[in-house]
Amino acid sequence: MAEPLLRLEGVRAGYGEAVVLHDISFALPENGSLAVLGRNGVGKSTLLLTIMGYTQLRAGKIIWRGQDISRQPPHQRARLGIGWVAQEREIFPSLSVEENLTVACRPGPWDLAAVYALFPRLNERRGNMGNQLSACGWTNPGRVLPRGPSPRSPRRRSAWWLTTAPPSSWWSSTPLSLCR
Repeated sequence: MAEPLLRLEGVRAGYGEAVVLHDISFALPENGSLAVLGRNGVGKSTLLLTIMGYTQLRAGKIIWRGQDISRQPPHQRARLGIGWVAQEREIFPSLSVEENLTVACRPGPWDLAAVYALFPRLNERRGNMGNQLSACGWTNPGRVLPRGPSPRSPRRRSAWWLTTAPPSSWWSSTPLSLCR
């Protein structure tokens, strides 16, 4: 059997003295998917933050493509191809739309031309500052993505970040729908 893309073994993690995750184990195969469901406050976001390296891991292992990454900092995990899209508005308001796109770009099929083809309103407003994104449709679903489900701004922003920096694996604490 092939090595899973991601495996958690007996993970116990949290913030400071507070332990939120208790004995979490699962294996996610390459090209697999995982849905973590639960009411508010049960640790869904903490699980994502733990995978990315932002919480205090007290026990267990996080294995990425056969390599134990439990003690690696977030930036090293990102270099390995693990991506996370926060539900918050994580853009640089003092940079232009195009600068916000290029700051996250990595080699791959999603260059600026491909992103602008998917989001034509961004192309029209590429010189606008990040704090003006609502003016180019980030808060009006029909103005950026003309068809498909009605994505709210975090979804659009998720699609934007995932196309400019496509990781091997990505995690989102917001429901996401990429439309073409």
